Amino acid sequence: MRKLGILTLLLTLVYIANVQGQTGKGLAFDFEARVTPTSLNGHPEYSSDNMLVAFGYNFNSRLSLKACLDIITGLFDVSPVKTYEFNSSLGANLAYNIFNISSFGTFDAIVAVRNSLGNRSWSFICYEAGIRWGLPVSLPTKMTMNIGIQFMQSHNGNYPDYLSIYAGVGFKFN
Repeated sequence: MRKLGILTLLLTLVYIANVQGQTGKGLAFDFEARVTPTSLNGHPEYSSDNMLVAFGYNFNSRLSLKACLDIITGLFDVSPVKTYEFNSSLGANLAYNIFNISSFGTFDAIVAVRNSLGNRSWSFICYEAGIRWGLPVSLPTKMTMNIGIQFMQSHNGNYPDYLSIYAGVGFKFN
């Protein structure tokens, strides 16, 4: 029953975002799957897979602010042991539409800050900057492709800080 309630809530939010998105203002919802293949700062043992959900508001056709929840699976391949850490982070992202060409799509510059939730062995604060390409479709729902850089600053001594590149695909509802 709980899963049905969450699904109903999500579908309602997506519907509202689609209806309001035709004016450029209103509620917005993003979903994205990401991969981080390796760390750039001397820690090649790190990689991750992420699922990111963001919900917020478009102030106009260019600027939006969203709260985001990121579910992360981190792989730490330190020879001879491979370990996995599961964590989630909560934060905010700010996106600005750089340009919008109907035949080519939209390009958004995005900055984000998220903090890990709970008291786990892998806890961090994450800073991100990236570019999101919204594929050219006439519907309020757009498929997106993202690339960016992220810095994960560890809260404790269990893991080092990681600087890495991410790539992702997702959907943008506005």
